[in-house]
Amino acid sequence: MEINDQNLDALSTYLRQTLSPNANERSEPEKTLKQIERNENYSLLLLTLCERSTTPDEIRRASVINFKNFIKRNWPSLDESNSISLRDRTHIKEHIIDLMTRSPEHIQEQLADAITVIGKCDFPEQWPNLLNTMVKQFQQQTNSSFQSINGVLKTAHSLFERYRHEQRSDELWFEIKLVMDNFAPAFTQLFQLLMSYYPKKESDQVEMKNIFNSILLIVKIFYDLNAQVKSEDFSRINK
Repeated sequence: MEINDQNLDALSTYLRQTLSPNANERSEPEKTLKQIERNENYSLLLLTLCERSTTPDEIRRASVINFKNFIKRNWPSLDESNSISLRDRTHIKEHIIDLMTRSPEHIQEQLADAITVIGKCDFPEQWPNLLNTMVKQFQQQTNSSFQSINGVLKTAHSLFERYRHEQRSDELWFEIKLVMDNFAPAFTQLFQLLMSYYPKKESDQVEMKNIFNSILLIVKIFYDLNAQVKSEDFSRINK
């Protein structure tokens, strides 16, 4: 399936029909989506609809929910005939973090769920540049609204939350050490920036909400990274 206006319009029509309260009206488009989802670029078409600001919000929401469910069903699969192509996988991993930062909050939440699935399967071996991508987003977004940065923080928390309860192993320690070495310094700098930034925005209620959401996410991530054992990295960074 090519990523073009014709296919995007057709996909939008199917998605809109699946929103019908009538089960009979939903049945046929749901079957159609199930048939075409094995085509290359299907997931990318969903993300394109989700990304476009001109797409009606109900279609953006439907596209990202379908994308999330598609990822959950297919990303972990080792069956070549029922799996997402290597090309699509690469494209998704290259662009999904950036899309997170540019999306409304309700879209971010769905993308975070999808990223969690991808991260559990591919990070760090098959997604080695993920941490650098998140760090770059921190640096690029520091002059923007914290709504954008919250997308990266949600991504980080969705990936690191499992450290709270995962069984201890050498593989887990290696991964946490990798995160601490490559993510923690920029993460700490972001917190410092946030604490110096929020007094300037006390009269901006929308931005203050974003800032406090950022603080909440930062606290969650801090706990994620210290749940197994208290890390010295954060205290060392501040010295």
